[in-house]
Amino acid sequence: MREVEIRAERMDAWLNIPKPKVDAATTEHVTRNVPRQQAGEYYRTMYDLILLALRTDMTRVVSYMSARRATACRCRSLASARAATSSRTTAAIPRSWRA
Repeated sequence: MREVEIRAERMDAWLNIPKPKVDAATTEHVTRNVPRQQAGEYYRTMYDLILLALRTDMTRVVSYMSARRATACRCRSLASARAATSSRTTAAIPRSWRA
């Protein structure tokens, strides 16, 4: 029990540490500014890559953040891409792993 408390305290300590400053060149290199007209295709491609990684057993865990928390990208093609990919991705996951 005490070990878990110590780990929780250590994790909480990170909350007060400021994020490091990243130079503009690095930020520009890792930022993807996808125009709204291309967002649906971009996300479909990303979800297809995730699906392929799961189906080929290249990975069993996927974490993908499609936007910053405060960003609200409302795109009809994105919604349909998510719905279509979601059902395909679920089909790729063995039934025993599903909740």
